[in-house]
Amino acid sequence: MWTRSRSCSAGTATTLPYVCRVAVRRGGVAAALLPVEGPQIALAFARWLARAATVREVALAWFARHPVAAARDLVPVALSKQGKDRAAAEAALLLIDPAVVSRAASAYGPAAVDGVATLLATGPLDRLPAQMPSLPAWLHLAHLPPLLLAGGRGALPPDAVRSVLLMLMLCRPGEPYAGVAPVREACDPTSLARWCWRCSSAGARPGTRPGTAGSSTAWACAATTMSCASSSR
Repeated sequence: MWTRSRSCSAGTATTLPYVCRVAVRRGGVAAALLPVEGPQIALAFARWLARAATVREVALAWFARHPVAAARDLVPVALSKQGKDRAAAEAALLLIDPAVVSRAASAYGPAAVDGVATLLATGPLDRLPAQMPSLPAWLHLAHLPPLLLAGGRGALPPDAVRSVLLMLMLCRPGEPYAGVAPVREACDPTSLARWCWRCSSAGARPGTRPGTAGSSTAWACAATTMSCASSSR
């Protein structure tokens, strides 16, 4: 394993060609890139933040090791046109010291400084994708058990349940949407666990494509996080 940071750019393309070309396509070898910097590498690790927990841990370690390089390389992506890469870059920049990100933005001019300032000032609840997801057509609220509030205060109304479902769809591996915590605190733990289990099992129905927002993997990732945390209260 290398001990110094290396740059995966034109200058090193002859020394790290295979690792740089293959690893950015395969999260399973992400650890091999921990010492490496560069725009291509920064974007790859930003994308990996939304992957399974093992790959996410490697990505977090990379950002902790290369905050200055990451900010420098991801600011332009975070200010580019809407898309998955922009969303990934924005999420990654929010992991870095705001002062480091602001200094990186200054190298790209006043417009970049303003754009980054807006990003950094955005509250967790307002960090939403450019296009909100839609609930799977097969998921019917009437088929879910009531989501009861703590203290015998009744159940959430259908519109509120729909909002909770959308929150679950905004969750990423290891990174629940900020709105999940207040819901977890407001709901009865037993009812919440039962409701989340039903959501997860509903996602396992035949014909649901793995990896999609409506798949069992996606529902289980968020719903299990919510229900497990509630049971520990």
